[in-house]
This record gives sequence, C-alpha cells and structure tokens, in this order.
Amino acid sequence: MRPRNNKLARSLFLIASIFTGSSAVAVEEWQFPAAERIVAVADIHGAYAAFETILKQAQVIDESLQWSGGATHLVIVGDVLDRGAESRRALDLIMRLESEAEMHGGGVHLVLGNHELMNLTGDLRYVSAGEYSAFATEDLTDDREAALQRYLAEVQGDLDESAARLEFDSAYPPGFFAHRAAFASDGLYGAWLLNRPLLVIIGDTAFAHGGLSEALTDLGGEGVNTELVQRIVDYVHGMESLMAAGLLSPGDNFYDHPAVLSAFADRVAAGEATWPDGAQAVANSVIELNENLVFGSSGPAWYRGNVGCSPLIERDRLVTALDQLGVERIVIGHTPTPGARVLSHLGGAVMRVDTGMLNDYYGGRAAAWILEGSEVSVVYEGEEAETAPTVQPRRVGARPSGLTAEDLEAFLLNAAVVASNEDEETVLVRLSDGQRELEAVFIPAARRGFLPDVAAYRLDRLLDLGMVPVTVVRD
Repeated sequence: MRPRNNKLARSLFLIASIFTGSSAVAVEEWQFPAAERIVAVADIHGAYAAFETILKQAQVIDESLQWSGGATHLVIVGDVLDRGAESRRALDLIMRLESEAEMHGGGVHLVLGNHELMNLTGDLRYVSAGEYSAFATEDLTDDREAALQRYLAEVQGDLDESAARLEFDSAYPPGFFAHRAAFASDGLYGAWLLNRPLLVIIGDTAFAHGGLSEALTDLGGEGVNTELVQRIVDYVHGMESLMAAGLLSPGDNFYDHPAVLSAFADRVAAGEATWPDGAQAVANSVIELNENLVFGSSGPAWYRGNVGCSPLIERDRLVTALDQLGVERIVIGHTPTPGARVLSHLGGAVMRVDTGMLNDYYGGRAAAWILEGSEVSVVYEGEEAETAPTVQPRRVGARPSGLTAEDLEAFLLNAAVVASNEDEETVLVRLSDGQRELEAVFIPAARRGFLPDVAAYRLDRLLDLGMVPVTVVRD
C-alpha cells in the first residue's frame, strides 16, 4: 500500500536540502560522574506491571508511583517497546520520572534499544495488538478512511471489497496511524526517543543495550552518541520525506525500503514515473543509511558478541573498548539470561540484566541491577532479599558446580552407565557414581585410534581455551 498526499507531493518542500542540511542531533547528556547509587533495568517489552513492581522494590518510586530514589540514577537499558501490550504506559512513566528524578538530584536515562530503533524506522514486526490499541481512540477517522479508500483502489480487481477491508484492518489495526504519528520525528514519543543516547556512562560503568563491538572502539562514546544517533535521525527524516512524497508507505518495513525505492527508480528509468523535486537524493541516502553500522549486528543496540563469543575471542576486544571509554564494566540487556538471573560475565566486566521481564513471552521476571558505592547486588521481582549476580555458566561443556575438569574426567571414566538411548542418532548415556547422576554424549570411534574429539579436548586444556567439553576415551 502506498498512501499518497498529493498536496505534499506537488509542493515537496525541497526535501534534499532539508534532509542533507539538518542540524546536528542534540542527544541528552550521556556521561555523568560516579553516583552514590545506580539502578539498571532492561527489556521491559510492555510488561508494565512487572516494571512498576521492580521499581518499587528497587526503592526508586513509592506506592503512588512518584520518584523516591533521591540522588539515585535509574538506567533503562533499552527495549521498552514491542511484544507486550503496555509499552506506552511504561514510556509515559519513564518520561515523567525523568523530570522528577532531576528535581531530586538523581537521574533517569533511557538507552536506545533495537526495538526503539525499529519503531522509529518502520520495522513494526513485533508491535503487539495491545500496543496499537493503546492509540485506537486517537486514530483520526478521516485519515483512516482516506487510507482505506487508497488501499481499495490499489487492490481493485484482485479482491472483493469485503475481503479487502478485512485485509486492510489486519495490516493496519485500529490505532496504527496514531501509533505511527506518535513515533514520528515530531510525535510525542518519536521526538523524545530521537534525543536519547545509545550509550550512557556513569562513573566507571557503561550502559548499552546490546554491547560494545570492535567496530565501535574508534568511535568512542562521543562518536556513538553523535555520529550514530545522527544516522538514526537522518534515516527517520529521510523516510518521512519520502512518505510525504508518496514514495514510501507507513506500512513499508524498514528492510523493504531499499527494494521499494529501487523499484521506483526502475520505473523512472523506464519512463513510467518521475522523481519529485529532490526526492532522488533522499532516496539514495535512505538506501545507503539502511546499511549503516547503527542498524547492523555490530551496532550498540544489536551486538551480542559480549555474551555469545568465546572469552578467548571477546575478552581482549572488550577490554580495549572499556579502556577507551575509561570504564570498568558494561551493563547490557538484549539477550535474555538462562534461568532469569542477572549474570556476571568475563570477571564482572559484563553484567547481563535482561531477565525476560515479559513473562508471557520469555518466561522470565523483572530484575534490577544495583551498584551502591562499590557493592553490586540484584533484586528480583517478588523476592525481598538482595542477592549477588550469578556468574554466567559455561556455554560449552556446562558442568555441575564444584566439579573441576579433572573431577569430571574421572567421573566420565569410572561412573556406571545406568541408562542409554542407543536407538537414537545421538547416543546419550546416564552415568552414576552413587552420589550424582549426569548425562553424557557417547561418540563411537570411526576407527581404532582415531579420536579427534579427545584430541581437541586435550589441545584445549594445553592452551587453556575453555572451548571444548571434557572428553575422555572409554570402552
């Protein structure tokens, strides 16, 4: 669907000059001296009730939802939006608390997550029906009817009217157009989000939604929060200009923008259409920006390497990035933790605080990471006592607590086989030494003396890589 505003298209406001000459983005202050107390919460995803509960438990709001944290700095580590139904309520609370905290000497900071970027740039795959319905009463009847009539004209001959109306309502549910207006560059939420940083630093702690990749090292904090945020702003402004010209639709997905614009360029080349004044330059810029670092897997809102890559590979990269920023650790969300526990990784250099707060989707719970002085603690939804973060378990060859590699080698060599599933392609055996039972994978040797898995493990031990599970030879 391509809703068109012919008046805007005819009088296209020199979009090329406005787009390319836009002033530098004014990002909210993002670097602060050490605070007496810092609370970090991540990945709300519309789970408003859990969010409210954890803020009360972390003692930053009172029962009337007013700021009670004094000089505490509260950091929302991205992804307030999508999947859950009440993201609007969560955003409204954060925006109100931001000003209240400042009045009391504290601070509230939202670090942009990938789902904030998605809502700003038109990737609406994860917007829930409840999120749209929160805007339903604000949909302008005339705007929605005009969009429907354009849609019916486009599909005429392909669908009967009743089927077309059903398809339209599915693609553009009640609240869709008001939702898009609210997240536009001049909308209530869009304008606010476009002034939020991708990275916050408080004392010796950095906060980013996804993490710090090697690609960000040369940019530093200033570059991340000016150059990369400017690319987000440029994209949104360019996208909106092309919508005003009728070349993009609010329903076009971010990832489809280059193809839609290239298809129009092909029509121009074939003599079937002409570019509105200035639109070709903006289209080319949007196509190029679509591949920018800020929207890619190495961007600070998307990167997962701090969590998923082997410590052998990632530790030195991260240390370099942390040193460049002048901090000791980074607190991240984005990747839900196993067991819904806040995890400490790489010796405490990485703190993972996405505990799957939206229980209906992730099966987790809300949690708040707290730094008070030099002491780190965690409070979980529904639990009164504060605890320490859990050390991230080994991703390769997880082993029971307290067992060394040597202990596990002896167990695999000597424990009795009490059960197996030899009929399956992967043979699992259950072993018992009378005190504990563990499962192991049994890999038959392809030929006598050919034991590559054992060789890999022994080499791993020699080099102290920690990348290969404990493996022994057993007849």
